Amino acid sequence: MSSCQAGLARANLFDVAPPGRGRLRLHLTSPTTQTLSVRTTCTDSSTEVGCRSDFGLPTDQELVLQITDATPAPMSVMVSAMTVLEQGSYSLGAEFVPEQCGDGIIAGREVCDDGNAVGSDGCSADCFTIEYNVHCTQAPVLSTTATNAGTLAGAPALYGASCANDENAALHPTRLYRFTAPAAGNLHLTLQDGTSFAVLSVLDGCGIPSATPELSCRPGFLGGEIDVALTAGQSITAAVVSYRIAQDLGTYTLDATFTPN
Repeated sequence: MSSCQAGLARANLFDVAPPGRGRLRLHLTSPTTQTLSVRTTCTDSSTEVGCRSDFGLPTDQELVLQITDATPAPMSVMVSAMTVLEQGSYSLGAEFVPEQCGDGIIAGREVCDDGNAVGSDGCSADCFTIEYNVHCTQAPVLSTTATNAGTLAGAPALYGASCANDENAALHPTRLYRFTAPAAGNLHLTLQDGTSFAVLSVLDGCGIPSATPELSCRPGFLGGEIDVALTAGQSITAAVVSYRIAQDLGTYTLDATFTPN
């Protein structure tokens, strides 16, 4: 039984042997709710390294694992129904991308990859350091008079989000918007999904994740509305984050209004 299952149900097992350092992406589709999990030891549930189930929203899920060992051991992939009521057909795909700095895909030990091997542009030359000062400085100012429209296609992976389909605390493609409160008041934000699923995460300031706490989070497909009480001069970052790492890279709109106290 996987950690994200609701009850005992039938399961299918598959072996996967990554050839080296890189990114392993598993993609599951099914007309019913299935769970997708990976273990390093097939018979030991405590060795589970990832488990995904989207509870029918959306109807497919992905599990992305970063393989950091040069000679990784084989792993076991398990597909199981959420409960016996969801037992049914499914389709499972797998993709492996080797670690290669400069190819535009974060894989293996990399924490960023902007498609080149040059630093001081948001990602270090070796792809091992995200240069948050660059991203925070270059983030556009959040408009409170016009719609902030954009796309997550080509967005850098900068933050996770508490309401995203978390990939082992991995960073998701993110678009940032800066806002500084002109007075004490309330900032009202509304995110609308366009061609894929996205979530809205409000961060206290902007910088490395460990020093930038999340104030609130809301998926677009659950309304995407957030209210944040701000003090005069307080700076926050509105982060539009992909719900799933490799799938949800579509368009979105973000509207904002600020009401002074």
